[in-house]
Amino acid sequence: MPDRGTPARILVTAFEPFGPPGGPVRPENASETVLRALLARDPGRFDALLLPVDPRCEVALARAFDGDPPGVLALGEAGGPGEWDTNVEEVARDLPVSRTAAGAGDAASAVFRSSLFAAGVPLLPGMERRERIGSFWCNRAYWRVLEWCQLFHRPAAFLHLRVEGDRGRQADHAAHVLSAMERATGLLPPARERRSRQKA
Repeated sequence: MPDRGTPARILVTAFEPFGPPGGPVRPENASETVLRALLARDPGRFDALLLPVDPRCEVALARAFDGDPPGVLALGEAGGPGEWDTNVEEVARDLPVSRTAAGAGDAASAVFRSSLFAAGVPLLPGMERRERIGSFWCNRAYWRVLEWCQLFHRPAAFLHLRVEGDRGRQADHAAHVLSAMERATGLLPPARERRSRQKA
């Protein structure tokens, strides 16, 4: 059971580094790098969870949901061409995890869940909103996040961070979406609340 004496905080998740099937693990995961940047900017603002890129991911999420977060912002990394840094994913599909593009073939007929919050969050320069989630662990994690958030009427979003993108800008994008989620849930970090009162 969550500790009701602790102020409610958004849950922000990221993934550990991983590698291609049979290949070496990459030295970083863009999502972990950005999560650590957010933690350095404002420690204690949100609850952070680093997820393994394997079936333990779903177990870790289920345990984190026991903390009853008022919203969930999930981060993952993606390759792909273009000038975008951050992609806001609206949809996750009930698909088994596939480490190859072949697994995405069933996406059109798969049951899906979508996030109204993710569909409406304003985009900053360098952000896009397209379906890039595929059938990897990112999709499976977001499916579980949406499943829980919709059951308890909480906002949810998944940000795909382009591997070749600008980490500083991606951290700004994640902080922007986190702020939007805090506003949507009626939360405001104490330091920002004090600054708001001082300006009034």
